Amino acid sequence: MRIVQIQITYDLLTEIFTEGWEAKARCIKGLPKGAKLVRTFNDTIGNYAVLTFEHPSFDEVPLGQYPPVIDCWYETVNSGCECGVTK
Repeated sequence: MRIVQIQITYDLLTEIFTEGWEAKARCIKGLPKGAKLVRTFNDTIGNYAVLTFEHPSFDEVPLGQYPPVIDCWYETVNSGCECGVTK
């Protein structure tokens, strides 16, 4: 399978699902468009959730081997941005 994993801490999951949470961010490095979530599980020792995604651009992972874990990167987005607006 052509898969990768993303690990998300329980603290972050709790934070983003708490009423009033707000973020102004853009993903600048992460999953390619069209990636499909194929499996999730909890790592209670590491204290995070693991999400497994599949996409044709990922390297093939031989049966019995662990898929690579990728990082996702975000940048702050200015809510008052007038990007592309000429004055």
